[in-house]
Amino acid sequence: MKITYYFMGSRNRKISRYYRMINASKRMFGSIDQEDTKTKMDHGHSEMNQRFSLAMMILFYVFINNDGILSMKERAGINKLAKKARPYLSLEDIQSIYQYQSKNMTSDDIKAFMSQKHIERAIFDQAIYHLRSTIKISTKNQFYIQQLRDILGYQL
Repeated sequence: MKITYYFMGSRNRKISRYYRMINASKRMFGSIDQEDTKTKMDHGHSEMNQRFSLAMMILFYVFINNDGILSMKERAGINKLAKKARPYLSLEDIQSIYQYQSKNMTSDDIKAFMSQKHIERAIFDQAIYHLRSTIKISTKNQFYIQQLRDILGYQL
């Protein structure tokens, strides 16, 4: 299917050039094996699923162990990360993660979660990176992250 748009002005010329480039790439690369790209995308999707679900678990661990309750600011941080993770997590994943909201979470829960999902050290580090890039983590909460790293046996 060929998409053709005719616009006036220099900005619009760039847009039409963009669509011509897309059509040309579809003609050139239309014969790529679709199953191969789908499995690669599924693998990336499952890795992101692991990364974001672990990041949310770590966030619950940090916030609950901080003072025992979730404040409004902490809930806002969890919702912010959940919004970023929404394309990668299914409804069952979110429900299984949110069940830890009501109980006192320990490092054993995170160990069990990581062994159940077969999560490696690299994904743990990436989950920490997503936490730090999404939410402002205080020094006190960084202490809990470092403590969790030490319990799990991961060093910087």
